[in-house]
Amino acid sequence: MRKLLIYCIGFFNGTGKIRIIREERFYEYFLSRIINFQSVVNRYLSAKNNQNKEVVIEELDIKQEFLAFKYHILKQNKELFVEFLPYMIWNKKE
Repeated sequence: MRKLLIYCIGFFNGTGKIRIIREERFYEYFLSRIINFQSVVNRYLSAKNNQNKEVVIEELDIKQEFLAFKYHILKQNKELFVEFLPYMIWNKKE
Protein backbone atom coordinates (compact mmCIF):
# COMPACT_ATOMS: atom_id res chain seq x y z
CA MET A 1 0.00 0.00 0.00
CA ARG A 2 2.82 2.40 0.85
CA LYS A 3 4.44 1.81 -2.55
CA LEU A 4 1.15 2.56 -4.27
CA LEU A 5 0.76 5.75 -2.26
CA ILE A 6 4.29 6.90 -3.14
CA TYR A 7 3.65 6.06 -6.81
CA CYS A 8 0.36 7.98 -6.81
CA ILE A 9 1.96 11.01 -5.18
CA GLY A 10 4.73 11.01 -7.79
CA PHE A 11 2.24 10.52 -10.59
CA PHE A 12 -0.29 13.14 -9.58
CA ASN A 13 2.04 15.88 -8.38
CA GLY A 14 3.61 16.03 -11.81
CA THR A 15 7.17 14.97 -11.07
CA GLY A 16 7.30 12.08 -13.50
CA LYS A 17 7.79 11.55 -17.21
CA ILE A 18 4.17 12.41 -17.96
CA ARG A 19 4.69 15.96 -16.69
CA ILE A 20 7.78 16.39 -18.84
CA ILE A 21 5.88 15.16 -21.90
CA ARG A 22 2.97 17.51 -21.14
CA GLU A 23 5.37 20.44 -20.68
CA GLU A 24 7.04 19.67 -24.00
CA ARG A 25 3.70 19.42 -25.78
CA PHE A 26 2.51 22.67 -24.25
CA TYR A 27 5.74 24.41 -25.21
CA GLU A 28 5.47 23.19 -28.80
CA TYR A 29 1.81 24.27 -28.95
CA PHE A 30 2.64 27.67 -27.48
CA LEU A 31 5.45 28.19 -29.98
CA SER A 32 3.23 27.21 -32.89
CA ARG A 33 0.54 29.71 -31.83
CA ILE A 34 3.03 32.57 -31.32
CA ILE A 35 4.84 31.83 -34.58
CA ASN A 36 1.47 31.80 -36.32
CA PHE A 37 0.63 35.19 -34.79
CA GLN A 38 3.96 36.62 -35.85
CA SER A 39 3.30 35.37 -39.39
CA VAL A 40 -0.11 37.06 -39.37
CA VAL A 41 1.45 40.32 -38.20
CA ASN A 42 4.24 40.10 -40.78
CA ARG A 43 1.66 39.48 -43.50
CA TYR A 44 -0.17 42.61 -42.37
CA LEU A 45 3.04 44.64 -42.40
CA SER A 46 3.86 43.40 -45.90
CA ALA A 47 0.43 44.17 -47.29
CA LYS A 48 -1.67 46.53 -45.21
CA ASN A 49 -5.17 45.79 -46.31
CA ASN A 50 -8.47 45.16 -44.55
CA GLN A 51 -8.28 41.40 -45.00
CA ASN A 52 -4.89 41.12 -43.27
CA LYS A 53 -5.97 43.58 -40.59
CA GLU A 54 -9.05 41.49 -39.82
CA VAL A 55 -6.91 38.40 -39.36
CA VAL A 56 -4.78 40.22 -36.78
CA ILE A 57 -7.91 41.49 -35.05
CA GLU A 58 -9.30 37.94 -34.91
CA GLU A 59 -6.09 36.80 -33.22
CA LEU A 60 -6.63 39.50 -30.57
CA ASP A 61 -10.15 38.39 -29.74
CA ILE A 62 -10.75 37.79 -26.03
CA LYS A 63 -11.51 34.12 -26.80
CA GLN A 64 -8.02 33.55 -28.21
CA GLU A 65 -5.09 32.15 -26.28
CA PHE A 66 -1.84 33.78 -25.15
CA LEU A 67 -3.14 37.34 -25.48
CA ALA A 68 -0.54 38.82 -23.16
CA PHE A 69 2.24 37.51 -25.38
CA LYS A 70 0.50 38.77 -28.50
CA TYR A 71 0.02 42.18 -26.93
CA HIS A 72 3.69 42.27 -26.01
CA ILE A 73 4.67 41.52 -29.61
CA LEU A 74 2.52 44.39 -30.85
CA LYS A 75 3.87 46.77 -28.20
CA GLN A 76 7.38 46.30 -29.62
CA ASN A 77 6.32 48.15 -32.76
CA LYS A 78 4.85 51.60 -32.16
CA GLU A 79 2.94 51.61 -35.45
CA LEU A 80 1.32 48.23 -34.70
CA PHE A 81 0.61 49.22 -31.15
CA VAL A 82 -1.25 52.36 -32.20
CA GLU A 83 -3.09 50.54 -34.99
CA PHE A 84 -4.33 47.66 -32.83
CA LEU A 85 -4.65 49.33 -29.44
CA PRO A 86 -8.46 49.48 -29.69
CA TYR A 87 -8.48 45.68 -30.00
CA MET A 88 -6.09 45.06 -27.10
CA ILE A 89 -8.47 45.39 -24.20
CA TRP A 90 -8.12 43.14 -21.16
CA ASN A 91 -11.26 41.70 -19.68
CA LYS A 92 -13.55 43.16 -22.30
CA LYS A 93 -17.15 42.03 -22.31
CA GLU A 94 -18.32 39.73 -25.06
